[in-house]
Amino acid sequence: MLFSVVQTRLSGVRLTREEIAAVAPLVGRLSIHDWLTGNTAGRALRVATLRHPTTSYHTDLLLPIFDPVMVRMTGEGFLLVGWQIETLPDNRTAEHSQGWWVRMAGPIN
Repeated sequence: MLFSVVQTRLSGVRLTREEIAAVAPLVGRLSIHDWLTGNTAGRALRVATLRHPTTSYHTDLLLPIFDPVMVRMTGEGFLLVGWQIETLPDNRTAEHSQGWWVRMAGPIN
């Protein structure tokens, strides 16, 4: 199943409805899975990823969201929120809250 995804935050700051509506959505395969061991958090994490719709060797289309929770669902879509790790230009990392507005886009051909 393909999903259309728009991020609702930029570096942890919530975007306005107008800013979200102006962004072109990314279409890909949404996956939510458990990462049980070997991560830097030192605990089991749930991870949401958006992958290229047809090619498995491409990188994720968006940075993954960790510990995603569905906080809102309507007839049009649903909102996933969690946190993401961003690599800064000086190679430090920063954790930000992030949200994805997700809509169904269709089956994978």
